[in-house]
Amino acid sequence: MSSNGPPRSVTGAPAEPPAGLPISDWQFWVVTLIALAAAAWIVRKLLPRRWSRRSKTAAAKRATLTVGGRPVEAVRDGHDCH
Repeated sequence: MSSNGPPRSVTGAPAEPPAGLPISDWQFWVVTLIALAAAAWIVRKLLPRRWSRRSKTAAAKRATLTVGGRPVEAVRDGHDCH
Protein backbone atom coordinates (compact mmCIF):
# COMPACT_ATOMS: atom_id res chain seq x y z
CA MET A 1 0.00 0.00 0.00
CA SER A 2 1.61 3.24 -1.08
CA SER A 3 1.06 6.60 0.58
CA ASN A 4 -0.08 9.53 -1.49
CA GLY A 5 0.30 12.89 0.32
CA PRO A 6 0.17 13.59 4.03
CA PRO A 7 -1.26 10.98 6.37
CA ARG A 8 -5.00 11.24 6.91
CA SER A 9 -7.11 10.65 10.01
CA VAL A 10 -10.18 8.43 10.09
CA THR A 11 -12.38 11.36 9.05
CA GLY A 12 -10.22 12.10 6.04
CA ALA A 13 -8.77 15.35 7.44
CA PRO A 14 -4.98 15.71 7.50
CA ALA A 15 -3.55 14.21 10.69
CA GLU A 16 -2.15 16.63 13.28
CA PRO A 17 1.60 16.52 13.86
CA PRO A 18 2.61 14.91 17.15
CA ALA A 19 2.24 17.27 20.09
CA GLY A 20 5.44 18.39 21.77
CA LEU A 21 6.92 21.34 23.58
CA PRO A 22 6.81 24.45 21.39
CA ILE A 23 10.42 25.40 22.10
CA SER A 24 10.58 27.66 19.06
CA ASP A 25 7.72 29.85 20.34
CA TRP A 26 8.77 32.93 22.37
CA GLN A 27 5.54 32.83 24.39
CA PHE A 28 6.46 29.36 25.64
CA TRP A 29 9.71 30.73 27.08
CA VAL A 30 8.03 33.78 28.66
CA VAL A 31 5.47 31.60 30.43
CA THR A 32 8.17 29.11 31.43
CA LEU A 33 10.28 31.87 33.03
CA ILE A 34 7.24 33.22 34.90
CA ALA A 35 6.40 29.73 36.18
CA LEU A 36 10.00 29.11 37.30
CA ALA A 37 10.12 32.47 39.10
CA ALA A 38 6.83 31.70 40.87
CA ALA A 39 8.04 28.24 41.88
CA ALA A 40 11.31 29.69 43.22
CA TRP A 41 9.38 32.31 45.21
CA ILE A 42 7.10 29.64 46.75
CA VAL A 43 10.01 27.35 47.64
CA ARG A 44 11.91 30.28 49.15
CA LYS A 45 8.92 31.15 51.35
CA LEU A 46 8.49 27.54 52.50
CA LEU A 47 12.11 26.82 53.40
CA PRO A 48 13.52 28.01 56.75
CA ARG A 49 15.79 31.02 56.64
CA ARG A 50 19.31 29.77 57.18
CA TRP A 51 21.22 32.28 55.13
CA SER A 52 19.87 35.63 56.19
CA ARG A 53 21.80 38.79 55.40
CA ARG A 54 20.90 40.32 58.75
CA SER A 55 22.14 37.43 60.84
CA LYS A 56 25.70 37.93 59.58
CA THR A 57 25.85 41.71 59.91
CA ALA A 58 23.69 42.72 62.85
CA ALA A 59 23.56 41.34 66.38
CA ALA A 60 20.24 40.14 67.75
CA LYS A 61 18.30 42.75 69.67
CA ARG A 62 16.29 41.79 72.73
CA ALA A 63 13.18 43.60 73.82
CA THR A 64 12.60 44.36 77.49
CA LEU A 65 9.42 42.81 78.86
CA THR A 66 7.42 45.35 80.84
CA VAL A 67 4.28 45.20 82.96
CA GLY A 68 2.63 48.51 83.67
CA GLY A 69 5.59 50.39 82.24
CA ARG A 70 8.14 48.76 84.55
CA PRO A 71 10.57 45.97 83.69
CA VAL A 72 9.44 42.50 84.81
CA GLU A 73 12.42 42.17 87.18
CA ALA A 74 11.15 45.15 89.22
CA VAL A 75 7.65 43.68 89.39
CA ARG A 76 8.99 40.27 90.33
CA ASP A 77 11.10 41.73 93.17
CA GLY A 78 7.98 43.20 94.75
CA HIS A 79 8.70 46.85 94.01
CA ASP A 80 5.40 47.33 92.22
CA CYS A 81 2.77 45.30 94.06
CA HIS A 82 -0.89 46.14 93.63
